Amino acid sequence: MLVSDEVAPRILEASRPDLVVWSSLWPDRPGDQIRFDLVPANYSGTMLTWTLTTPGAEPDAESLRNMRFRLNFIINSELRNQHFDL
Repeated sequence: MLVSDEVAPRILEASRPDLVVWSSLWPDRPGDQIRFDLVPANYSGTMLTWTLTTPGAEPDAESLRNMRFRLNFIINSELRNQHFDL
């Protein structure tokens, strides 16, 4: 679930089966992007790495902690449990 200062991301780029790039969740940081790199794991499943890119001004330390926390929560809890509605 998104909080009041977030918007649903748009898919900016996708390349099956290994890449998805989302737009920013934060309207006050429109240039930020979230990149998902997917790699087949040994035997079964997929390894996922996400990277937050900020081409503009770097967020202050507290904002960056909050952004990372939200992305971890959305990606590793909400999406994994399929409760995130985009």
